[in-house]
Amino acid sequence: MHSPDEKFVAQCRLSGFTLSRMQPYDDWENLVEESKRLWAIYRERLSPARVIRLATRFINNLQLPMQMGDSYQTYLHKLVDVPDGAPQAVASFFQRFELVDVESTSHVNLTIALRGSPPSPPVPVILDVDAFKLVDLSPADNQLWEILEHLRSLKNETFFGAITEKAAELYE
Repeated sequence: MHSPDEKFVAQCRLSGFTLSRMQPYDDWENLVEESKRLWAIYRERLSPARVIRLATRFINNLQLPMQMGDSYQTYLHKLVDVPDGAPQAVASFFQRFELVDVESTSHVNLTIALRGSPPSPPVPVILDVDAFKLVDLSPADNQLWEILEHLRSLKNETFFGAITEKAAELYE
């Protein structure tokens, strides 16, 4: 289902509920407010028995001002670099980390990818951060929202840990 202004897309299934915010992006508080509103309707209409997974996922399309042959290390941390002596112009890459926050038992799937780089800037690099936690909660439990807030913090730590200060400056 789409909101009249096309800013929100909700997917309501017997096995789950997903709310996506489309461009132009808004602040987190408005997303949570709309999530709570639609979650109440979902609970009322579909009567889910339990919540077993909570997640927040942000798919970022970074537009990096790079030329072919520039190092991605200028903008991204922990990216596997091209070996010395090999051709340095990268046409595509895919790197995925499956991470666990031991303290909270939350998980983060971090994917960094480039599909076919254009010959000139900007270079579209996908930085996909999917933070989630497996749970066993009542659909009415307010702890859902506390866990979601924690997942957002974990997502932010992962995102800002994956990019350099120079990349962050592009989006200030």
